[in-house]
Amino acid sequence: MITCLFVPALMGQEESEAWHTDFDAAVTLAAESGKYLLVDFSGSDWCGWCKKLDQEVFSKEEFLTKVQDRYILVVLDFPRSKEVPNAKRNGEVRDLFKVSGYPTVLLMDESAKPIAKTGYVEGGPEAYLAHMATLEEWSAKVGDEVKKAESAPEASKAEAITGLIAFLDGLGEHQLNYNHHFSLAFPQVADVVGEAFVLDPTDAKGLKSKAALFLLNTGNFTDKLRVALAELDPKNEKGYLEKLFFSDLNEKMMAEDGAAVVAMVKDFLKDKTIQDEQMNAMVRYWAGYAALSWSKDKATAIEFLTQAKDLKPANPRLVSSIDKLLQEAGAGDK
Repeated sequence: MITCLFVPALMGQEESEAWHTDFDAAVTLAAESGKYLLVDFSGSDWCGWCKKLDQEVFSKEEFLTKVQDRYILVVLDFPRSKEVPNAKRNGEVRDLFKVSGYPTVLLMDESAKPIAKTGYVEGGPEAYLAHMATLEEWSAKVGDEVKKAESAPEASKAEAITGLIAFLDGLGEHQLNYNHHFSLAFPQVADVVGEAFVLDPTDAKGLKSKAALFLLNTGNFTDKLRVALAELDPKNEKGYLEKLFFSDLNEKMMAEDGAAVVAMVKDFLKDKTIQDEQMNAMVRYWAGYAALSWSKDKATAIEFLTQAKDLKPANPRLVSSIDKLLQEAGAGDK
């Protein structure tokens, strides 16, 4: 079992040599050897997909034998029922690279700069090795395109940014996704694409809207993007603003700030219509939940939950949740 590789006290010598648990020591070794790093962020005793990846790939001799020619292997484990060495440092590394789910696998060059991100891939060792090779190849290509757009002269900058957006959007044809696989490796893309707002301020060339949609869909919610979206779609008639709004609202929900959630929803709906039907119902459900659970405001909760129910959402779980909260709020009680 691969879990024996996660804790040195439980490992044999050969296993401890295959998988390192000290990130900083592995970084030093990579720099000295010129090898790349594969860093696996895992939850070995609770994460089902982590266990599956370990069992199908990372514990297999055919994977270990081939991968170690090029990569230093590192596992940073976040278990729930046992202790691991370097737990504090593991958390620091996780936060540094903005890892939010498990398993997350980062490929890094010999200087510990990320080149790609991935996770579980079905097919066993050979498929995973091929996937890694594909990520390396396309990371280099993405890097070339980004440099091309960065260095383009002013006269051809707009064309270069258009080309970069088209290239990154086209990664899907190769079963790749810029946001998932490469955004961590190339954070400067947001700034490069954001130059479109200066080059095409009125969207006369359509570049401003292309850039805004790209940044919106990749989660780069910069201040410049917020201004651009408000100019491009002030009433949310195209559905641009609602994506940004939904993300902001989610943060307030995570903070359990009932008053802020209700205020945000009321303010947005005052002069805007949410275009996505599922989101339209969900926003009202969230407002109702926040009002009832955190602000203890039954009247406001019933108002929003009734609106959500009247929209007849297609998701049966959402419908059930709305009905349950309406009952808790006393809707229909005399």
